[in-house]
Amino acid sequence: MKIELKRLKKIIDILDIDGVVISGQYSSFEESLSKIEFSNNDIANTVVRYLKKIKGSIINDLKDGKLVKVSSSISLYTLFIPSKDNAEEFFILSPYLESYISMEAAQEVLSKQGLSLEENLNEMIYPFTVISKKKFNHLIEMIADTEDVDYDNKIEVYKDNSIRNVKKSTIDRRYEVEEVVANQTRINGEIIAALVRGDITRIMMIFDLRGYGVENEKFPIGDNALRRRLGYINDVLHAALIDSEANSVDVDALWIKVKNQLDNYDFSEDIVRKYCLLVDKERYKDKQQVVRNCILYINDHIREKISLNDVSDYLGVNKSYLSSIFNREMGFSIVDYIHDKRIANSKYLLRNTDFSISEISDYVGYYDTSYYIRIFKTLEKTTPLKYREQSSRERM
Repeated sequence: MKIELKRLKKIIDILDIDGVVISGQYSSFEESLSKIEFSNNDIANTVVRYLKKIKGSIINDLKDGKLVKVSSSISLYTLFIPSKDNAEEFFILSPYLESYISMEAAQEVLSKQGLSLEENLNEMIYPFTVISKKKFNHLIEMIADTEDVDYDNKIEVYKDNSIRNVKKSTIDRRYEVEEVVANQTRINGEIIAALVRGDITRIMMIFDLRGYGVENEKFPIGDNALRRRLGYINDVLHAALIDSEANSVDVDALWIKVKNQLDNYDFSEDIVRKYCLLVDKERYKDKQQVVRNCILYINDHIREKISLNDVSDYLGVNKSYLSSIFNREMGFSIVDYIHDKRIANSKYLLRNTDFSISEISDYVGYYDTSYYIRIFKTLEKTTPLKYREQSSRERM
């Protein structure tokens, strides 16, 4: 995964990554490390000590054309990239953080290394560049110039585990909650926009990705917390449909029904699906029942492999008849409808997550990345990677 310096600088500029690119030589590896700028000598020593320790592995990986990502014991990262211009040259991006870190977390991490924590802590931590996991994946895909990066064989990751991070799970949980709270308004807007379209899959995707899901294996919650969370979701969905095309009487009745069930700790109802059905009930009321049932089945199984045989067998109708009546009533084919829904979901993921192209392909229901890219290009007249790049530029 080698790259020319000129192209690397262009990519960094597009992604708005702060800092400079350092050019190094294999023959003077340690001297190259000295070019990295740190805000504190103790931090520099902690990071560089580990880089020197694994010097041989880093050089071998770079010569094999791999990218090397190294995490220090104080949560700072260094990225090594082999040069395409010169066989003896490599590039360094360092030091950077994977996410913004609070002063409390910085103190905890640094204290485990016995580093200075006094008045200049702000100056020690905040000057570092932040390259989020999302931006890192964008960077890798642009360096590789492909949407389907072979992460296992093209990137080596080393982590200095010399210090036990005993409170990591607590910190992670706190920051996940903080992130959800900070983005509440925007997330609710996304939920509402998807709900008024009756888009079950998109709403479930938002809940899944943003930490609203009913089940959360990473941070298990008790029945009371679960009831409050689902009650909140019920309120959001109810408010979103008050002024929509759905029948207001039906909306109010469903809100009361779900609230009563939650008050009795009945978590069996699929709240999102129920509300979306109210929208579809109005939107497709002029369509025949078999078409409405077909749309419902596809929406419920859009992330799975779906064939015309699957749909016709489930509905108990002849597939030729189903295909014909769907085309006549909707104005497009069942296959076109499936592709449209999946590509729309993939565009959301490209804009809002750090998933790789292959991960997105699997997530939305395409289990062949090349096929996904081909369908995306046919419908959007561009590739997923270029779409992601353009979306990143528009947000700057």
